[in-house]
Amino acid sequence: MTHKKVLQFKVKKDDGTIVKDSQYTQNTKMPQHDSYLGFRILGIEDFRIPITLRMIKERGLKDMHIRVGKFTERAKSERIVVAQFAPWSGTIEYNTQFKHKSKDALIRTARHETEHAWQYYLDARNGCNSDNWGAMIYRMFGDLSYNPKLQKEADTYSESIASYTPFYKDIKKYLENLIKSLARKVGNIERKKYNHESIELREQFPWIPKELL
Repeated sequence: MTHKKVLQFKVKKDDGTIVKDSQYTQNTKMPQHDSYLGFRILGIEDFRIPITLRMIKERGLKDMHIRVGKFTERAKSERIVVAQFAPWSGTIEYNTQFKHKSKDALIRTARHETEHAWQYYLDARNGCNSDNWGAMIYRMFGDLSYNPKLQKEADTYSESIASYTPFYKDIKKYLENLIKSLARKVGNIERKKYNHESIELREQFPWIPKELL
């Protein structure tokens, strides 16, 4: 009798979904409450794009022409921009000068930047972004006059974006800005959810480094 543990399945790399009927287990059980399971088999670098695309879809932004890309920027004032949402092109960009050391940290970043994408999407529909992507969003979806609740949310974001201060100019104002504080909050919630759903898998394979699951 062998005590070897095996948990095997195939994953579609582009979206992290598990291929039907590809599962095989030996002395283990397939986790039943892990919506991220397919992503956990990917390496940290391979994980970045598909998990970001998932965040975009879950935030209701799938049809808003938001892409995932990269940029290069070195540290300013001893801090480095890990990632950013570029409202001029509608792109969630990851800094090539920074490498995430764990998947849960990366998922926090992905969710954080996706929230910025949502904020700038509403800002564009508020007529406050005349760049290529913003102008396209306004042409496609129009204003928010029909939805007072969403209009109020958009107004709040537009005001926050207009008063945005980069961290290297004033770190206190940067951290207190509404769009930043909201993005940090949802990013941390997503990270907590990701780690919570990993419990079943980590209990079965405790020797696998936490940052890789």
